[in-house]
Amino acid sequence: RFVDAPAFTPEVLVAFLNSCYDHAEFLMTSYRTGSNWGLMEAEGMAFIALTFPEFQQAETWKNEAFRRLNNEINLQVYPDGHQRELAMGYHLGCIDWFLRSYELAKMNGLTHAFSPAYLDRIEKMCEVPMKLGHPDGTNAQFGDAWAGTPGQHSDRFRAWATLFGREDFRYLATAGKEGAPPAETAFSLPESGLYSMRSGWDKDAICLVLKCGPDGGGHSQPDNGTFELYAGGRNLMPDAGSYIYSGDPEGRAWFRQTQVHQSLTLNGKNSAYAPTLHLWKPGKNQDVLVVENASYENLSHRRAVFFVDKRYFVIVDEAFGSGAGEVDLHFQLTPGEALFDHKNLSVTSAFQEGWNVHVRSQPQPGLKLEQEEGWVSFVYTKKEARPAFRYRIQKTAETAGIRLITLVAPFEEKIPEIEINIPGNPPVASPRLVIQVTENGKRKKLAYRL
Repeated sequence: RFVDAPAFTPEVLVAFLNSCYDHAEFLMTSYRTGSNWGLMEAEGMAFIALTFPEFQQAETWKNEAFRRLNNEINLQVYPDGHQRELAMGYHLGCIDWFLRSYELAKMNGLTHAFSPAYLDRIEKMCEVPMKLGHPDGTNAQFGDAWAGTPGQHSDRFRAWATLFGREDFRYLATAGKEGAPPAETAFSLPESGLYSMRSGWDKDAICLVLKCGPDGGGHSQPDNGTFELYAGGRNLMPDAGSYIYSGDPEGRAWFRQTQVHQSLTLNGKNSAYAPTLHLWKPGKNQDVLVVENASYENLSHRRAVFFVDKRYFVIVDEAFGSGAGEVDLHFQLTPGEALFDHKNLSVTSAFQEGWNVHVRSQPQPGLKLEQEEGWVSFVYTKKEARPAFRYRIQKTAETAGIRLITLVAPFEEKIPEIEINIPGNPPVASPRLVIQVTENGKRKKLAYRL
């Protein structure tokens, strides 16, 4: 582009090439394995080696860069396709670093330097924003992630559709105008601990994305069990987000608390990362997910989610163990007005137009509905207030366990009239659970067996 420009003198060219040489030689001494920085460094070394093959060390740099990339794609990416830091922005960045180096090798006839599984793993990575994305293309804000803007991945999906011959990617790239929608509406990423259930692939579809996975490191948050709920073109229950990386440690710490997520806490303390997937059973009319987290040394949290008729959710939370104190089940809504009905233990968003969500817990002795401080960050360093609340109940060390049953029902016009009960009230943490749901006089049985 500019090598023949008058200002690009031989002296400038030599200084530029010397800088590239020094940089590649330095990168040979620095291999930050397991880090996204290591991917950037490997990409840089590959780029210098292939762009300037006249360097005597170019072949060595190239071989080392490709060796690192082949190694890192297995170290940093789970078999289910998600990058191990479990934050969408970093996941997408890693796709770029892995893929750009592969494309550079392809232009130079060097694809044989990568194992056949390398491109397969990248394709698996590209499926993640499809499987976990909301109907408008925004992201769940788990960890150091932000929702982004509708349709933000269109260009990516278009390129991936061509690269991998995927009509489902083309469908997402064109907002359904071309290609074919994905064949499934429920997805499990078991190693990453991320799951999604949706009613369909139209822009108004209902979609819930839940997290119960391992520690992703510095960009992850201790929030196992949390979820986001999207319906009718609106993110009704978004994750708090990250707010800020550095410069405001108190602000960052606030957004990382377990209690500001859709999860359960004991005495307000942060939970551990200790996930277990008990059951994943998607179906035509009902999806069932049962996960568990050993949240505290003496208290575990089991969460069962039933997506009923692809319209609403029944969530069963069980806290069991010798832990004692305040057991809180936390929920947060998107910014806007909300109606609190303390008598009926319900909270309902109050948008005048479009979709809303109704959250109601089944009454039991000692259970209270209380408002909490609520914030959400959709843009870096910016936050806005939102409705937040908890269902609080006291637990003694002698109490084997506590069960909380919550209806989470997105709706467009009228709150659905749904009643829930558990016949026989089986012990908490039982391997089998049966729930009876009654809507408009019609009964339906929800059940799981672990």
